[in-house]
Amino acid sequence: MKQLLFGMLLLPVANGVVAQNTLNNTGNLKIHSGANLAVHGDFTNASTAGLVNDGNLYVKRNLTSNQAAMSTGAGTLYLNGSALQTLDGAQAFKTFNLVTGNSAGILLNTDLTVSGAHNFTSGVITTAATPSYLVYETNASYTGNGDSRHVNGWVKKNGTASFDFPVGNGAVQRTININNLSASSVFAAKYAMPTPNTTQRQAPIVSVDPNEYWEVNKVSGGTAQVTLNWDNSKVTVPTWILSDVKVAANNGSTWGSQGGTASGSLASTGTITSNSISSFNRFTLGSTSAILPLTLVSIDAKRKNNLTEVTWKTADEHNVSHFIVERSENGIDFYAIGKLTARNSGRLESYVLQDDKPLVNTAYYRIKSVDNDASFTISQIVRVAEAGNGSSLLVNNPVYDKIALTAKGELTGEFDYSIFDMNGKPVQRGKVNLKTNTPVMVPVSASIPSGTYTIQLHKQSMFISKKIIVALTH
Repeated sequence: MKQLLFGMLLLPVANGVVAQNTLNNTGNLKIHSGANLAVHGDFTNASTAGLVNDGNLYVKRNLTSNQAAMSTGAGTLYLNGSALQTLDGAQAFKTFNLVTGNSAGILLNTDLTVSGAHNFTSGVITTAATPSYLVYETNASYTGNGDSRHVNGWVKKNGTASFDFPVGNGAVQRTININNLSASSVFAAKYAMPTPNTTQRQAPIVSVDPNEYWEVNKVSGGTAQVTLNWDNSKVTVPTWILSDVKVAANNGSTWGSQGGTASGSLASTGTITSNSISSFNRFTLGSTSAILPLTLVSIDAKRKNNLTEVTWKTADEHNVSHFIVERSENGIDFYAIGKLTARNSGRLESYVLQDDKPLVNTAYYRIKSVDNDASFTISQIVRVAEAGNGSSLLVNNPVYDKIALTAKGELTGEFDYSIFDMNGKPVQRGKVNLKTNTPVMVPVSASIPSGTYTIQLHKQSMFISKKIIVALTH
């Protein structure tokens, strides 16, 4: 490729000069105010160069920066190619103003420093993992950022003013704000997902957002506060109680609370600002109460064509990884017989799993719901037996003031019972003495409102669960 070389001379560039091919600057090159230099090939600024841009420098392809102690100038650098552009070299490239307008993206393999205004017009800037930085000096600012126009990687900011770091993952922008700085400081930040080590927590934090986090390094300076935000339309937020949300910070091994009072709605958007912090590492959202990943509406098991069909319904699934169906022959020792992936739709969901293992007398089943952070909850136990053994429990529906329980077969004698609402909360407990083929009445508390409930009876290793529909008359 033909190269244009600028040697050891001061070259005032007039308006409209175009370098169609690769441009190597090995000497002194000055672009005066109001002048334009457009490089349609690669541009290399050598270690011996003295580039001063007081006008407009357009680079369509790659830029190599080797000049030490480069002048910022008063002009604007335009990176507006149509293919991926890279910034390479041994030294940072400095510019006063910056316009990034490449929908194919820009890759920084060395630092790019902005002292004036940066305008994101199109494309994502990605920084190398070594790392390299997009650096905003003390009075620098930016505009035009968004989901398709931000920094995927490291951003560094110098100075004392509050600053929103325009970071994201290349698909969505997820900013973090540094504010209330106690001294002139240098901070660097990037966004990442998913959150590591979420099971390593310090009280009062009992749950950590598994989906996203920010890494913040203090290069120099004093204390500051961080403001985190959430946007449920971009990244799912755990179903916590808003007042329990805190800023969670990682000290290198565990997640602890850095305080804050959250505002907004966990179903949509919101923010939270930490206490004043002197040590910086990783930050995400945390909660002082456990996440409620789902509501197990019902669970049932029935024999059909020599198979056991285990069914369950859930509501409000969030951050649930999968369900494991477990079986037992004695109601105590359970083992896994199947696994289904959770749908996490947030709507009412129904699941079915068939167990083809032969049934000898009685089998017991339960559902283990496993969250994305590996924590889990276990459902109530349901019991199933072959219809031929004559064991069953009949329940009248709808239920008014009393529940009529009629036992068949071996379901006789004194049982403990519990009535659960749709959220699995017990609303009534007691004892009942079942008699074969004889209805036994269980009074329903007047404090229980109309609705759908589950009554569970258990005696030693024997469990049975039935749905009841309460329609009280009092």
